[in-house]
Amino acid sequence: MESIKQGLKNYISTWLLVLFIFGLLSLLVFSEVFQNVVSKDSGFELYSTPIKSDILANLETIRLKNRLGKFVVSIDENNQWMLKEPRKMPAPAETIQKIISSLKNVSIHTLHQKEPINLKSFSLDTPVAILDLYTKLDEHIEVKIGLRNPIDNTSYMTFSNHDIIYQVNTLKHNMLLLSLSDFIDARIFGEKLSEIKRFDLYRYKNKDTSNTLSRTPSGWISKRYRSISDKSVEQKLANILDVKSHMIVDSKNEKLKNYIQNYLENPLYRLQIKTLDGKSTTYTISALVNSVPDLKIEKKQYFLMKSSSRAYPHLIHKDYLERFKIRYKHLK
Repeated sequence: MESIKQGLKNYISTWLLVLFIFGLLSLLVFSEVFQNVVSKDSGFELYSTPIKSDILANLETIRLKNRLGKFVVSIDENNQWMLKEPRKMPAPAETIQKIISSLKNVSIHTLHQKEPINLKSFSLDTPVAILDLYTKLDEHIEVKIGLRNPIDNTSYMTFSNHDIIYQVNTLKHNMLLLSLSDFIDARIFGEKLSEIKRFDLYRYKNKDTSNTLSRTPSGWISKRYRSISDKSVEQKLANILDVKSHMIVDSKNEKLKNYIQNYLENPLYRLQIKTLDGKSTTYTISALVNSVPDLKIEKKQYFLMKSSSRAYPHLIHKDYLERFKIRYKHLK
């Protein structure tokens, strides 16, 4: 009896799946056959560039909403991209460039009338992704991304500055798959290893360095150790530069700000990094902190780190603290 019931369930499930696939294919065929296509000879040049290059070059804020969340990134006072929502963190420039590159290199397949039936057929009435672009001149363009057509690998898009529906070749970088991890740059250091000319490490408030590593035409030299290996030095510095942030402490609470300032005024380490182009940045590193007001963290599990080029300090897990110790065994 049970086997008969199970067989019946499998039979019904199979037919439901077949009907669903048939319905989807019918919708796609309907879209292809009955869509209202605009001739490329009818004012096509007017729509050939959905977003002008000067707009993309002057973006100040980007808002993205897709099925994985809502994300807002903006340029800060240091001309760096920062994630503003859902949390405040430095944003990797690579992600922003992917978005801009995709919009800059839109390859148009066909144009369609912006009519209710087309908007519904192409899922532009309930888009799978929405991009809001804001420039430094307060210009605003809304971009909606709708149905993806698997038959010819195209997508449907609208731009608020054009009264038309674009059918475009699938974007180089898929906006639907961008998630929080794509918008967070958990790195503390802005410098790349290849850019570093000099690395000074200080203990506590000492004025003299405990060690200095300098790049010379013949290789790396150390203030403290006579014989070192270029490969080992670069491995150690790369290990330090790879320190990741747990969060940015951007609270405006005065009690919290004073608490953090007390820790940073009595640092465990200070780093000064000078790059080949002459830029110098100082990083202040605290000892392990006790429970922090307004932050739910375990006692003595995190330390604070503040860059002279950024407005807010980072909270970092204690496992990274050992990386700032530079001993001979790390360099030989």
